[in-house]
Amino acid sequence: DVTLLGMTMHAGEQLLNTKVDPFTLLDQVDQAVSLGTDRIGHALILGIEPEILVQKGRLDRADVEKFRIRQREVVDRVRSRGVVIETNLSSNTEISNLTQGEHPAGTFAREGLRVTVNTDDETVLSTTIEREFERVSRARGVTRDDLATMMLEGYRSRMGNRELHQRGRIRNVMINALSADLSPTELEALVAHLASYFHVSPAGSARGTIIRVVDTALGI
Repeated sequence: DVTLLGMTMHAGEQLLNTKVDPFTLLDQVDQAVSLGTDRIGHALILGIEPEILVQKGRLDRADVEKFRIRQREVVDRVRSRGVVIETNLSSNTEISNLTQGEHPAGTFAREGLRVTVNTDDETVLSTTIEREFERVSRARGVTRDDLATMMLEGYRSRMGNRELHQRGRIRNVMINALSADLSPTELEALVAHLASYFHVSPAGSARGTIIRVVDTALGI
């Protein structure tokens, strides 16, 4: 798919395809970055634990260290180029046959990659974006801070930088939702995380900083 500002490609997804080995999947992602893609759909190979590939018969144990080194190279390149990773948890568990605990959404976040939550195909998978967020929230290693970041990243990196209708309403809902039901300590941690991730200067209050973050994500 070609967007108004670049390209989005699917790569590094078919972990259990016996015709494509894990190193080739890493090469797919690397090649997508070389071609200038802005977004990569799935990219499971970037975050999957090598031990899972060994257990599924897709990687020889003797090649684990070699795989880790190559995986690190590609992850670092994706991060440095600011490429967005589209996670599709229902698709990856129902088509790629990963369990929720094996899905690397938490690893993506821990690696500091730009991650969005997506449906892949709402009709075929009988899902919604709400359900996908709920499923990602239960993926191994995903925190509330990560979910907030993924939600905001979805708006910031929207395909083609499309116009956001009802931007004012979205803005108010997001500002209130981000701080709901958090203790002062949790709110302080979230605000620090979001300010760092979105490169926003802290304001005089937690709410003020959240407003700056949301405005950055929405392009206000």
